Amino acid sequence: MPVRLAAEVTVHPLRGRAELLDRLHSSTGAALLVWGPAGLGKSALLADLRAATDRRVVGVHGLRAERSLPLAALHRMLGPAVTDGAAALRSLVSRPTWCWVDDAQWVDAESLAALSFAARRLAGHPVGMVLTSRTPTELFDSTSLPPLTAAAADALLRDRGVPLGVRSQLVELGGGNPADLVALAFALTPAQAAGREPVSPVLASRLPGYAADLAALPTGDRVRLLAVAADTCAPAVGPAPLGGATAEPTDGVSPATSATWYAAATPADRRAAHALLASTTEGPNRSSPTSWPRSHRPPTTPPRHAGWNARPR
Repeated sequence: MPVRLAAEVTVHPLRGRAELLDRLHSSTGAALLVWGPAGLGKSALLADLRAATDRRVVGVHGLRAERSLPLAALHRMLGPAVTDGAAALRSLVSRPTWCWVDDAQWVDAESLAALSFAARRLAGHPVGMVLTSRTPTELFDSTSLPPLTAAAADALLRDRGVPLGVRSQLVELGGGNPADLVALAFALTPAQAAGREPVSPVLASRLPGYAADLAALPTGDRVRLLAVAADTCAPAVGPAPLGGATAEPTDGVSPATSATWYAAATPADRRAAHALLASTTEGPNRSSPTSWPRSHRPPTTPPRHAGWNARPR
């Protein structure tokens, strides 16, 4: 059984995000979209901002089920009477306001267009707008959310009571992804926490969902995703057909996540992935999957986790 390292109700500080939080807390008269892969703490940033502001707060979570419904998100945020960008602007600037949008990649196009119209006209008004997404968009000024540094990741684990002797292992496996680091921490067994057993790189709680996501992908994309996963997590999951494989995360995906994708695959798909690796990493034109051109690589995440463009490449 996993060892409980800290009470679930404990509120921990956001590690490694102080500079960005200061920037967002002081934002006014402008909009900013913060983007990055799942698990980097984008929703936690918004929660911190909501808790700290003394302005009126209006916001909305993007919903996949409503992505095709015109103005669905805008109506949930500002009411059914708001039907375009001009009306959204009037509503937002009526008094000091902090506006937020989480999971903007699942907001319908019409709502995004209306909010973008309003965002370009916030200068001089006591209104700030912060959006989060898994990918950037030209509709808003954007900044990427980087993985945590090793020091910030270590502090996150220390906050949750992870013993010093195993923190360095989890820091490496977590690849700077806060959600993966927390999952690794809470999956520790007493023997692992005490250093008597090796730490597992596989996030067991995610295996069913990842297996379903892999099954939903076209064969080619599924095999390419697993080839990248096998290449980036080779030290964790066992021998790979490729020398020099690295545990460094790729495209914001941690070694633990890569190991979990690999573990969720069927034996047949793993064999196909290793065959693909062998065909591309041997001979005079060999290359690592991490250096494949973007057009020849799989989606960073399968459709259930996709960003602005959900179609598999």
